[in-house]
Amino acid sequence: MTCLHCASAAGRVRPNELKTAQMLQLIDDLKAMGVEDVVFSGGEPLVRKDWPVLAERVRSHGMSLGMVSNGTFALKHMDQIRSLLTAFSMSFDGLEATHNQIRNSPAAFHDLVAAFRELAEHEVYRFAVTSISKLNLGQLEDMYRLLLDLEVVGWQLQLTFPSGRMRQNDQWLCQPQDLYYITDFLSGVARESLLELHTGNNIGYYTDCEEGMRGCNWRGCEAGLSLISIEADGNVKGCLSQEPEWRPGKAYVEGNVTTRAVNEIWQDDGLFAYNRSFDPKLAQGFCASCRFLKICRCGCTSFATHLTGNKYDNPYCLYRLMATE
Repeated sequence: MTCLHCASAAGRVRPNELKTAQMLQLIDDLKAMGVEDVVFSGGEPLVRKDWPVLAERVRSHGMSLGMVSNGTFALKHMDQIRSLLTAFSMSFDGLEATHNQIRNSPAAFHDLVAAFRELAEHEVYRFAVTSISKLNLGQLEDMYRLLLDLEVVGWQLQLTFPSGRMRQNDQWLCQPQDLYYITDFLSGVARESLLELHTGNNIGYYTDCEEGMRGCNWRGCEAGLSLISIEADGNVKGCLSQEPEWRPGKAYVEGNVTTRAVNEIWQDDGLFAYNRSFDPKLAQGFCASCRFLKICRCGCTSFATHLTGNKYDNPYCLYRLMATE
């Protein structure tokens, strides 16, 4: 779809993508590590022809399996989605004209709505995922009501990342001041309790609304702590949102499963240092003097890095806004 806000600028098949046998071995290795929950993401995971084979391996190990899709091929794969997935999520970017504009597809909204209705008919555990930008910020209330009409079970919302294709469309990025409206909206959704609300890691932190909209107080980025992410070519990172594959430096790539077993990468005490060995002395700006620094560790690692060039200074913090006004 070449979506305008795609954080990884997904497009053609990458060189050296893992083959089916490599993926199956990787899934076995993840099970041996004690992984409980797996998510297939993209790009668009349904275009990978062997996805049902990979899904069957995940489920045979007793692990839960979710998928994040754009919904275009959901109806075509509905039987396999029902039988193989624990949960199925689709990107929902706005009302019809906005969703189609962002997705660069005149049929995207129609396909999404049809798929959600079919999923509800078959009682599949179904979620919507929304990246908030200036393009859809004013539509959140109407989007919420539409999701209720579509009987969607849960809704995850996060700020659109300033990476990938969004670097060429940064005029649509939300600004820190928009957090006031966003957190107020999310708090209202949480109070109504009509669907499961999942507040993204780049929204918050440490204000009176935090526990209400998140269900708990923010405890910092989990990349490399309870979360591991593996790209299609085998690169291992703490979170898929970190440093897109085409950006120079590849600062958050800890290794590759084609040259080192994933469990060895995970168990290497020298890796994922930005979280496992967080050094408060590296914090900059407001974060350096924040009383929540050791818990928060400067918020969402990926978002802060894309914004400021490093993890250690995050201007998109509601507590920071309120403390400095």
